[in-house]
Amino acid sequence: MRKSRSPRRSSYHLFGRSQDPLNEGYCVGFERCDIPLQNSYTHVTEIQVRFAETDAQGIVHNAAYLVWFEVARVDYLATHAGGYPALRARGIEALTTESHVRYLVPVHFDDRLRVRTACRDVRGARFRFEYVIERDGEAVADGWTAHACVHAETFRPTRMPTWLAEAIATAER
Repeated sequence: MRKSRSPRRSSYHLFGRSQDPLNEGYCVGFERCDIPLQNSYTHVTEIQVRFAETDAQGIVHNAAYLVWFEVARVDYLATHAGGYPALRARGIEALTTESHVRYLVPVHFDDRLRVRTACRDVRGARFRFEYVIERDGEAVADGWTAHACVHAETFRPTRMPTWLAEAIATAER
């Protein structure tokens, strides 16, 4: 069951309880998290569905959503933090450690989508991106990806560089 709280506080609830993540606070999974609201997604990336992303039934294949999350994440970092090349140039890699997608409404070839993105839970080496994919203002999917900063040569976890944490904090204001 979901405990109701004010929009910027934490809550515990089962995923799938909120049917409209754009207009109501929500969180995916059974976990503690900050509840994002529509206006708290700080970055938007435009996507047009390609024919190659659809299956035999004409519906977008489930794997395409993770690709769109990556496109949005790369765009977010390019806009706010110099992009992945800036990380790699400083000896840091940002690995994806976990991902989750919740499919709400089918998407089809040539649909035009907006991927709303926010970066949350920056702690030590870890951080998390949250996404809502919408078509004409309606949420069609949502989800998140978890990441960890590692040293590019040893692949050992390393604290997120201050410059990156500051860039994310600035973007999320």
